[in-house]
Parts: sequence; C-alpha cells; structure tokens
Amino acid sequence: GSRSARRANRRIQRIHGSTGVHVDDAGPGKGLGLFASRRFRPGHIIGEYVGEVMPAARYAQLRRQRDEKHWYFMSLGGGEIVDASRTGGLTRFLNHSCEPNAECQNWMVGGERRIAIVAAKTIDAGCEVVFDYAWRKNKAKSVQKNEGGQPCHCGAPTCRGVLGDRGEDF
Repeated sequence: GSRSARRANRRIQRIHGSTGVHVDDAGPGKGLGLFASRRFRPGHIIGEYVGEVMPAARYAQLRRQRDEKHWYFMSLGGGEIVDASRTGGLTRFLNHSCEPNAECQNWMVGGERRIAIVAAKTIDAGCEVVFDYAWRKNKAKSVQKNEGGQPCHCGAPTCRGVLGDRGEDF
C-alpha cells in the first residue's frame, strides 16, 4: 500500500482502546457520554471501537434474547457487527449528534477490519466527542421528525429529530 496507509496502520496498531478521553454525564436524554480530556486536532485518532465481533445475524438474535436498556454496537462491514455491550471500551459511550465532531473510520490492520474513532474537527478538552449514528447518511437526511425512530436529543441547530435508520436493521 501507500506510505500514508502504512503510517495510518501503525497509528491504529499503537492505540489500545482510548486515551485522552473520559466518561461523564452528557445531560438530559443522553445519559453517559465520551468527553475529551485533552485537545484533539482533525485527523487525530481518539480511540478504537472495540468489543466482540460477530455476524450481523447473530447480533440480531442476541438483541431479541437480551433484555437490555442500552445497546452498544457498530457495523464493522462485511456483514459483521462489533458488540461493545459487555466487552467494549470507553468509545462505546459515544453519543449521536446531527453535527458531529468525530467520525468512525473502518481500517484494515494486519488483515483484520477495525474501527477507529477520529476527530473530524478540533475537539477541545471538556467537550463531548460525538458522531452521527446514521448508517445510511443519504437516507437518514430524509428522515423527518414525525416518521418514527428514536428521538434525537443532540440539540444541534440542524437536528434531524431522530437518530437515524439503524432500528430497521435489527
């Protein structure tokens, strides 16, 4: 691969979970959230989304079986899900925002798919680290407040009113 891809792989290989972040109360309707303990500049890795990797069909089965209030998961691609509910790190506390300051990037490291949480803009110490939960961005942008789905509490001026369309996948 390219020199920049090799550098990126080394960056994610060096991180173990998350550094420079902590969990705190994110406010009404949001529960716990992930907050920066230091400044992150655009492109800096905040952490890795870790948990148990499983086929999406197995995860859907677990969701039907478990009686849990909160679900911590992310699509890894290739029909696989990272379930961070029981074995995840701090990044599982990332909340949604319709105006995110971070993004999730799928990387291939040592032949394995991994998810890096990367600053999309400058995130100052004390700020909540948030990303857009919408799995299908162009579809999620068409979702209106009264079309169902889980209500959004991000408070952004451009808030879509719902978290996205992931509920129909599970």
